[in-house]
Amino acid sequence: MLIETVYFLVFLMKKISLALLPAFLLTAMTQIQAAEAFDPNGQYLLGDWNGKRTELAGQG
Repeated sequence: MLIETVYFLVFLMKKISLALLPAFLLTAMTQIQAAEAFDPNGQYLLGDWNGKRTELAGQG
């Protein structure tokens, strides 16, 4: 009885962890993208758009 209970708990934990895996990955990806977009030492809050923002500022 105890062995079956342990096997069931392990099975249940695997199912829960697999169900939560996409949420964890999405959270990690969002934080990585946010870190690139919001550079605390940058001139612009939302980035330079691969140089396009500086080019537009130079044109007036």
